[in-house]
This record gives sequence, structure tokens and C-alpha cells, in this order.
Amino acid sequence: MITREVLNKISPWLGKEKVLVLKGARQVGKTTILKILKERLVKQGSKVVYLLADDFENQSILESPANLEMYLRQFHNFPNEYIYLMIDEFQVIEQAGLFLKNFFDKYKDKVQIIVSGSSSLEITKNSEFLTGRAIDFDIRRITFKEYFDFSNKTKTQRIEINEIEKLSLFYKTFKNSLEASLKEYVVFGGYPEVITTKNIDDKKTILKTILKTYIEKDVVNFLKIENVSGFNNLIKVLAYQTGNLV
Repeated sequence: MITREVLNKISPWLGKEKVLVLKGARQVGKTTILKILKERLVKQGSKVVYLLADDFENQSILESPANLEMYLRQFHNFPNEYIYLMIDEFQVIEQAGLFLKNFFDKYKDKVQIIVSGSSSLEITKNSEFLTGRAIDFDIRRITFKEYFDFSNKTKTQRIEINEIEKLSLFYKTFKNSLEASLKEYVVFGGYPEVITTKNIDDKKTILKTILKTYIEKDVVNFLKIENVSGFNNLIKVLAYQTGNLV
């Protein structure tokens, strides 16, 4: 498993009266991070409830704060027992920001809400209701350090850019591994599933699928673009003109 450094930033906020919002692009590992947090909390003896918001079975539960409250009372001894409530893809909930605000304001001493969301446009639209109540964490693609540690089965210490001597020594020590890892990372990027996939053709297929999902769900649907073919051609033209005047 790839060790994510962002977990060290999230962990200190667990158990505090804040909504934790994990924001990031699709397929960057938000759900995996939620599951890791869940495992850690369960090991500590905490009660954790995980709900996938775009799962059909959960739609009625997340239809309103009252429905959610009833579900937690019936199946999770709420509010008698403190729980960690994790909602994955929370932006699909109707008026998600207002939904979370109302539930948080009523039960902030009985529950900590941890949510993740993929659509930056939708999350931004809903975040205004959570001002002062939420801590945002930007979940990005795998960094080169995380990738290097994973591919070489090491756990390197972070070196600051101004520590020239340490950087020079580190490069001399791991020169071959660094250069081989960098070539792979530059070609295929930092999506977790792509990194953990060995076959090159499979890597390419996964990347194409991710691109297709971005265009169809995050751009075309939100902006209501009718000429999808023309839009795709525009994207290709812009991609080939990176750094140039268009």
C-alpha cells in the first residue's frame, strides 16, 4: 500500500468539533484514505459509520438530516454513543453544505463528520454553509516522494530544498533508483491505481478511463455542453499548445 503523507495532517483533527472535508480530483485515493482512517479508529475502539452517498441504498438515508438521524438511532445507538460518520462523495447529496451544517450544529458533541468529494465545482458551491465549521484537506495525486518510497520499498525522510548537501548526498546514494523512478513517474503520473498496476497497456487504459470520466462528468454535464466531440477536439488542441500562445 502507498503511504500517504496527508494522513499525518488529518489525524490530529480526529475527535474535534470540526467537519473534515477531503477534496480532490477523481481517482486520487480519497476513498482509500477514508478506509485507512476507519481502520485506525476501529482499532482504537471507536464506532465508525461509513456511507457512500451515490449508492442507491443510501439515498433515502441521506435524503434529509432527520432521515440520517433516524438511521443512526436505529442501527448505531446514536446519540448515546459517539460516532465518526464518514460520507463518501458527499457532493451528490441535495444541498449538501446545508445538510451537513444542520446536522453538525445539532450534534457536534456527539458525532464527527468526515466527508470526501470529487467534483470541485460542486464542493465549492456547498462549502459556504460550512464556513468556520470545516477543515479542508486537498487530496492530490501521489507525490514523487510517496511514489519513490512505494516503488523502492523505502521510507525516506523529507529533505528541504535549501539543504543542498543532504540533497546532493541523497542523489548520489540513490541515483539509479531516483532516475528510473522519475522516468516512470513523468510518463504515467501519480494516480494510485495507475502506479500499482504493473502492465503498461493496463496503465494506459486506466488513464484513458479517468480522462473520459473527467470530461463526461465534471465538465460536460456541469457546463451542459451539447457538442461533446467538438469539446474533446478543443481539449486536444489546448493540450498540444501547452506553454504557447493560442
